[in-house]
Amino acid sequence: MVLAVHHKRLPLRLAELIRLEALIATLPAPAKATALARFPVGSSADINSYPSYLIELAEFDAKKPTLLLTGGVHGLERIGSAVVIAFLESLLQRLEWDHGLQHQLSQLNMLFLPMVNPVGMAAHTRSNGNGVDLMRNAPVACEEKAAFLVGGQQYSAKLPWFRGNPSEPEAETQMLFALVRDKLFQSPFSMVLDCHSGFGQVDRLWFPYAKSRKPLPHLA
Repeated sequence: MVLAVHHKRLPLRLAELIRLEALIATLPAPAKATALARFPVGSSADINSYPSYLIELAEFDAKKPTLLLTGGVHGLERIGSAVVIAFLESLLQRLEWDHGLQHQLSQLNMLFLPMVNPVGMAAHTRSNGNGVDLMRNAPVACEEKAAFLVGGQQYSAKLPWFRGNPSEPEAETQMLFALVRDKLFQSPFSMVLDCHSGFGQVDRLWFPYAKSRKPLPHLA
């Protein structure tokens, strides 16, 4: 699957991508990396593009529970990608000698998507190359009273928290949708941990949804 977005800025060397590709080059079997999508910079995909890699520590088994760790949804919040990559590095080093970890990982699928929005990271912007805040691009409307603009707005990409057109999700959003359908929905249990830096003032736990205060139908 190859999806594309465009950004008017010139391509830049991206430190997180360099670090990740160096790590991918040393992956031991059966771990593997797949470029789920490439996001072009400029008007032509042939000029330059940034890949978004999925790393799997073992062959996917739909009978096992699945844990997915993601980062880099907001290009300015680089710490998310750094944390995911550092955790992946730690696991790969421990796999050489840690038999307890080897047993744990034999019981579940562990997936890593460290850079959901590489174009935004390269451009040092919160949004993707189209000026869309990917965290507000989902085709879900808030059922509560959301904060003005912060809850997502569709006035202009020149203003922060622009949702874009949720009925036609951005390429990065489509990539995530496809990954969840192809992998997580096949497992008996799945969990996604998305690493952000947040506002830097107060830690927040959105439960059970960001859109609503209603309980999950199977909460018990």
